[in-house]
Amino acid sequence: MKFLIKLSSFSFILLIVGCGGGGGGDSSNESDTQTYVKATINVVNNLGLTSIPSVLTHGSNNTLNDIPIFQWRISFDINNDSIINEGDIFFEVRVEAIAGSTSTAVNRNDLVGYLWEYGNGTNYYAIRRDEIELNSTDFSHTFRAPVSLHPSLSSISNGTQVFVQTTYHDNAAPAYYFDYYPSKDTYTVGLDTGLMIDGTRDYETYTGPVNVGPYYVIDIQSVSVNIE
Repeated sequence: MKFLIKLSSFSFILLIVGCGGGGGGDSSNESDTQTYVKATINVVNNLGLTSIPSVLTHGSNNTLNDIPIFQWRISFDINNDSIINEGDIFFEVRVEAIAGSTSTAVNRNDLVGYLWEYGNGTNYYAIRRDEIELNSTDFSHTFRAPVSLHPSLSSISNGTQVFVQTTYHDNAAPAYYFDYYPSKDTYTVGLDTGLMIDGTRDYETYTGPVNVGPYYVIDIQSVSVNIE
């Protein structure tokens, strides 16, 4: 199984500020205008999927603790050691079952994106969470985060290796389905992450690949990271 995501772009927003000229009269006596340029950098990640419905509806029965019913995540190998571990970061959007409720319905436009930092320990629990801009369409999730939000964001480039994971819990089965890119718990190796393509209908369960579905909401098609 594999994940497709569209990874980060750095958007440089240039703000030009003019600082005061001199007094009246002869223009030769006026001070030259000084121009200052301030760059605000954003990391933009896009995850292309087969289809995302406008309303995500799901039962909460037969779900496991701490595992979402919908999840889309892209992780960045910040320390460049090819291992998902402390110090790495990830963008994520998720929907969790509500305790005591028989169903969960979430409008796609109400989804919230977050930036997390992995902590230490066997399960690499996240130790920090910050809300970031999320734009979700019929076919993609796009995350945008200012570099100032976290020190590691400034080190992301087209050479920063990534791992993508999506999760969907089909309450009717009941079963969890996952898509990964390039494969489970594995960073890409030596790729330019400007555009990466993943196979469709290659999701799997805990036990391995399956030929069921379609589970378009988690089916990764592409991942891209661009610097603008």
